[in-house]
Amino acid sequence: MRLARTLTAAALLALFAGCAHVPVSTIYKLWSFDVLRADPAVIRAAVRYPASLMPRAGGAKLTVTLTGGALLKPDVREFILEDATSPADVGELEPYKRNGYPVRAFRLPDRDVIAVRALLQELRAAKSTGETRSGAIAVAIDACHNGGLPKLAILTSTYLKLDAASGYMTVLEDIDLRREFGAAEISKHVPAC
Repeated sequence: MRLARTLTAAALLALFAGCAHVPVSTIYKLWSFDVLRADPAVIRAAVRYPASLMPRAGGAKLTVTLTGGALLKPDVREFILEDATSPADVGELEPYKRNGYPVRAFRLPDRDVIAVRALLQELRAAKSTGETRSGAIAVAIDACHNGGLPKLAILTSTYLKLDAASGYMTVLEDIDLRREFGAAEISKHVPAC
């Protein structure tokens, strides 16, 4: 359990460093989440964004970084996420849609589900021998714009689904990308498509 809490705490730091916009209920759910029991096939990341923006092709990524134990240097593994377009995935996101703000969900491709399951098995084996490892899990979704950036706030929200029973939780709600990146830097982070 210590490894799972360490991974979860590291994931919190990686995802939300410097950001006080995360609901307390989400922080609690993430803190109590046992990553070693997770089913990678169920995990989803979703984003709500202005219609003039769109996620870049290949821009949705899950990065797992492991350190400690027998590892001499950090073991970083990056997985490109794919659109989650099943009727169940699309339907579950309906409550989060707003006029002019589509919502898009991402999942691990089946081949990477197998790789992440193997990684979790490796972590469980390390834990059973008393090996101390820590790690971080981060999700990033790179965006681009069609026809120019919105003139005012560029509001985005992110959601995370860790298991089938709990559904989506809000990670960040209505974060203004222009404010987060700064007016001078926004076009570097959200280029033209």
